[in-house]
Amino acid sequence: MDTFKSINKLLLLLVFLIFSNSQILLAASQEHCCERKRPLELSSPTGLSDEELAWYLNEIEKDTAVLTNNRDVLGRVSPKQLQSAIEQLGFTHFTHLYPVILKGEELPDLLGKENSRISIMAVRGGVLKPVPTQIDEFDSSLGWVYISGKSPAPIKGAQGIFDAEDELAFMFRDTGREPYDIKSMNAVKGEIVKEMVFEDANALKRYAYIVVGNDQKSKADYVSFDIDRQKVSTTFYNLSYEPESFIAFKDFKAHVGTAQSQTIVDNIRVDIGASVLAKWARVNLNSSDNIKIEILGVKDGDVRALALAKLKILIAGIQIFSLYTQVNIYDQGIIIPNRTELGSARYFANAIKNPAVRVTLDFVDLQGAQVSAEAIYDTMGVGVVDGVMTAEEIEANKSDLPGEWVWMDSKQGWDVFMSIVLPKEMIEGMITALIYEDDPNSVNDYENMPGAHPRIGIRTAGLPDAIDQFHEFELLISLWFPDTVGDGGPAAFNKEVKSPPSLVINDFKLETLAAVAK
Repeated sequence: MDTFKSINKLLLLLVFLIFSNSQILLAASQEHCCERKRPLELSSPTGLSDEELAWYLNEIEKDTAVLTNNRDVLGRVSPKQLQSAIEQLGFTHFTHLYPVILKGEELPDLLGKENSRISIMAVRGGVLKPVPTQIDEFDSSLGWVYISGKSPAPIKGAQGIFDAEDELAFMFRDTGREPYDIKSMNAVKGEIVKEMVFEDANALKRYAYIVVGNDQKSKADYVSFDIDRQKVSTTFYNLSYEPESFIAFKDFKAHVGTAQSQTIVDNIRVDIGASVLAKWARVNLNSSDNIKIEILGVKDGDVRALALAKLKILIAGIQIFSLYTQVNIYDQGIIIPNRTELGSARYFANAIKNPAVRVTLDFVDLQGAQVSAEAIYDTMGVGVVDGVMTAEEIEANKSDLPGEWVWMDSKQGWDVFMSIVLPKEMIEGMITALIYEDDPNSVNDYENMPGAHPRIGIRTAGLPDAIDQFHEFELLISLWFPDTVGDGGPAAFNKEVKSPPSLVINDFKLETLAAVAK
């Protein structure tokens, strides 16, 4: 019985790794999604007039709700205009999409207060006003988002009360350039208890305020997750999926750029093979028949949607085992905090022989796109999607896993940037490699739109050398969907990902105009 349980756990570990990788590829695809049909002229925006763009930027400067509440206007902004606009608004292409997440333990003065009474405000257009704010609560087991009636464990702390484990979320783009001046600016209901002073890599400061007892609410809602209709809608992309599995795609389209009317992603494919106890007893699983991701419930807020999911393994249509996981969706990003307890792994190496995993994502007609990764960027540069595999691209398929990041510039007004935090001991001893195919004649029977235009993925073989020492598994995957990584390129963007704007939180004092960062 112990051996059987261990086999199950190892298969879960393998599938867990693949689920993480598949979510990398899934999230990359989600940048391209848009459910709502748009007028023909929006599929290839020629840009706003100078007058229209000036009005648009002025309105966003006064209230960022204009961005999400006028998506038709955003769809008309050309890629060059969007790049320039973000910079004119005082952001880099990372800070514009950066979500600020504060744990309750970082805000001890707020502990014990009602969540509904806590909000974030910032000075926009010379007025202190509310910005989208969200507080999320988590379960007492593995720390997944708590959803009543769906979570596998009770809530940690008291429901509706700000506890040390709760998270306060808002967007960096909603902070203000100016500090609040109580002498010259509007008074607000409630108590301003904290002033937050941010400073980015360019030494530019921005400000936001934590307020208790103000019932004003921003009109912005960056993300919407309709679990009943299997649809996700954000400011920058939309997606839909089949009811039986979150990774069974129906439609993916961008809400920005030059190809808003086109489906960009064909499919995501996961294949797992392993021999159990003996080499001849081979088990093969794939995402079409055996691997399903069921969304159990969603905490859908104004800043992000936290989806509680169950990864299920089916054989002959019968569920063999499952595990819980979570996906956090933002309007320009997806964060996947994967973790599970494995128990003792000493049976794994004896029970499982020659495991192999392959995960691929098929894009549709990304002619001219550029693809690269940290491991090959300095030596090989970028691969260009042109239907031909160059010698460098063939060689890239022999490379180890990609390093800290993988990047793609679609040349259609959006990029995909993935960063991954994984302990090195989790892959030491394994064969790991990139998959990159740029060949319209490379066809698989599961494809809806045949060919690799391109096909990007990851393959692994074997088990980690130190697998018998593993008792738990933890992995953090961050997917960002900037309009561009900026002139500094993906390496510079990665520096910002690893070092977001610094934050100093000070008590707010009425006699001061703004606290000074220490």
